[in-house]
Amino acid sequence: MTVIVAIRTGAAAVLAADSKISTQAYVGNNPDGTPRFLPQTYDQALKIVRDLSNTAMAAFAGNGNIGEQTVTDYFSRVAADLHTDEPTQDQRVENIAVQMAQARTDFATRSGFPADRTPATIVLLAAPPHKAVAPRLWRIALEGAGHTVTEILKSPGVWFEGNADSVLSLLYGRLSQFTEAVRVHLGIDDKALADAHMAHSYLLPVAQVNFW
Repeated sequence: MTVIVAIRTGAAAVLAADSKISTQAYVGNNPDGTPRFLPQTYDQALKIVRDLSNTAMAAFAGNGNIGEQTVTDYFSRVAADLHTDEPTQDQRVENIAVQMAQARTDFATRSGFPADRTPATIVLLAAPPHKAVAPRLWRIALEGAGHTVTEILKSPGVWFEGNADSVLSLLYGRLSQFTEAVRVHLGIDDKALADAHMAHSYLLPVAQVNFW
């Protein structure tokens, strides 16, 4: 189980994570020809690291490998150099994502399996602001042979990554599985359930957080 939490306030950003990390080593092919990955879990792992230039922090969910390295070791050797203007930051974050995706593809090619079978890795990356107050954050999704980069938390708020249902209940006061079970038991549709949620006067925990 992995839970990554990113919080952005009006003047700061915080990354937090649990200590369990799962690596998946390629050990050959299954009888049907698909690649076989052997998972290994570490309970006392670091999942938040700085880059080599000390201008970026990153937290990780999903597959804990980039090629033959753990994702934390890989990122700690990257010189992000993100203490610069915003367009340059965007380009450098994109370059980091491209390099990480290429390392995954190169490893798959050397190992003899299709890169699109590589398990996904999610990166939440934070960098200092340029002529602003609050840091910037991005989500890098490394899926198969490709990648996507999205800037997140452009305004104060909370972002979860990984198995976040149990954490969401702390902010919104309910579990999605429990809410769905109640809806089915009562025989109501999604709209009626949403209307019931909106009608109560209970102040949700997330609404009690001062992000400024």
